[in-house]
Amino acid sequence: MLGGETGAKPFRRLVKWMNDEGMGDAYLEELRWEELDMGTVTQEVLDRIAKLIGDFFLTRTRKEVLEGAIERNISLCSLSSMEDLVGDTNLKKRDFWIDIDHPELGAKLPYPRQFAEMSEQSPATRFRAPLIGEHNCEVYGEIGLSGRDLVALKQAGVI
Repeated sequence: MLGGETGAKPFRRLVKWMNDEGMGDAYLEELRWEELDMGTVTQEVLDRIAKLIGDFFLTRTRKEVLEGAIERNISLCSLSSMEDLVGDTNLKKRDFWIDIDHPELGAKLPYPRQFAEMSEQSPATRFRAPLIGEHNCEVYGEIGLSGRDLVALKQAGVI
């Protein structure tokens, strides 16, 4: 939530959307959004605002919230699950995902191909994420621990 002038415009648009859908509330309608100072606002006020807006969002899917926000120029987004991201049509069109083999699982898993498009260099994903503890020898060796130290730490349940 943003307060002050920055937050006032999108909140007013959101309140209008709520009103248009029959879920308006006088408290939100009368709130002086420009004067809402996130540094001094009480938890009670934040909870009341969050409850009213949350109840509205609970009546919609994530897709409906996103589409409604875009349509009304409200800066917000929903949290996406991995299933949502892997199935996202825009990411598919960009060829964003690459399947990387995980022999220990007997499967291929989707990874982001690259996080940005660059003309000079390609920050592409080339291999799977490391397994837990896979690089312990290298990492702990950098701080001076020996193989014997690692065995002792592992037996003690530290690593």
